[in-house]
Amino acid sequence: MVIAVVLETFPKASERFIARELSALIGLGLDLRVFALTRGPDALLAEEPFGGLAGRVSWLPGVFSAKAMAEKARVAVSRPARLLRLLPGAVSSEIRDPARLAALLPRLAWAPALARAAEKAGAGLIWAHFASLPGALGWMASRLAGVPFALSVHAWDIFVNKALVAAQLEEAQLVTACSAAARDFLRERYGASADKVELVYHGVPESGDAGTRRRGDAERETASDESTNVDPEAPQSHGASSPCTPVPVSPRPRVPASDRPFRVLAVGRLVPKKGFRHLVEAAALSPGGFEVEFAGDGPERGDLERLAAARRVSGRIRFSGELDGAGLAAAFARSDAVCAPSVVAPDGDRDGVPNSLLEAMAAGLPAVAADAGGLAEAVEDGRTGLLVPPADPGALAEAIERLEGDADLPRRLASGAAELLRERFSLEKNAARLAGLLTAISPDGSHRCTQMNTDGATAG
Repeated sequence: MVIAVVLETFPKASERFIARELSALIGLGLDLRVFALTRGPDALLAEEPFGGLAGRVSWLPGVFSAKAMAEKARVAVSRPARLLRLLPGAVSSEIRDPARLAALLPRLAWAPALARAAEKAGAGLIWAHFASLPGALGWMASRLAGVPFALSVHAWDIFVNKALVAAQLEEAQLVTACSAAARDFLRERYGASADKVELVYHGVPESGDAGTRRRGDAERETASDESTNVDPEAPQSHGASSPCTPVPVSPRPRVPASDRPFRVLAVGRLVPKKGFRHLVEAAALSPGGFEVEFAGDGPERGDLERLAAARRVSGRIRFSGELDGAGLAAAFARSDAVCAPSVVAPDGDRDGVPNSLLEAMAAGLPAVAADAGGLAEAVEDGRTGLLVPPADPGALAEAIERLEGDADLPRRLASGAAELLRERFSLEKNAARLAGLLTAISPDGSHRCTQMNTDGATAG
């Protein structure tokens, strides 16, 4: 069965984890064809896993191009009943988020072109990543093409966005969430229609070849921060890059140097949900203590720099901006711990399980994290890291000082983290489970009980 995969942009550095997962699924024998709405930087196509997928990718014509409008007219004439049946579901379910629905509606003109492209590819299933524009279009195109629909949700696309999410959940034969926090949120907000949601983590490879190297240059790598589909109306920034680090069989945690301060690394976009201001405040509570490096960029950078100056810790706070794979690997090497002080933002946005955190843990860095979003799914207090209450600089400072003052604690946490990564966040195991879920969907929309079983990957 051909599966049409719907993405908003390809290639996209911050969605490298999706490309990596798609490559793993292809390696398991799935016939995937990617349909992207917009084209990302061509330079990324020279890198894996993007380069390996390039031959399977088609970019749809511009939403208001003559070709897209011709497809819309063709569908209106040839399938008026299917087109009209979309309207009640779209309108009735979207009193939840009328503003975003209004912004989304003009771009839904892509649906007929997507349906036609999927038909030409012989697709028996349309599978969309993110319940925002890709999911809305995938849902509509599946109805127009008369094939089943599957959906994978992430973070912003459900925690903040509400436009057409209910309709997608009701229609989808399969819905996967990449964190238990996202799955449980959907079940609480949408009730019975979300009971079908399956938990399938993204992961880090157990093998040494992460599939992210630039062709012919093993030293130049680029990878993504965690999956977050950004609000098209909000200021956008790319997450810090991260190399695709294999899960260590024998963890080798950093041994802090005695002749310099303890170094804490924080990776991600500088946005409210990351809670980075609390890490700056924590540094201020430890006069002459640990240093902090922020690997990433975003709209809060100026505020964080001003806060560091106001708290007189600018000399211990480093803003490295966006780093490529080699740069972030170097940041891992010069750091003693990784910190994810996330919070639930005022608009409801929050982290799932950040891939950058998993990769730092896989590199042997002990983790300190706030108990927000899905972070507790990776950071189990005392086993794989130290977990503290969100928005609590004092607790952050105390946890970091524990790591600095106990030479054995980082080793124990790194060992526990390596075990958990193999159990729960193995790319290979989770991809095998996802392959089973996808291939269990019949072209008639029924769901066969032929899912692959894997040991160690967490099920929903």
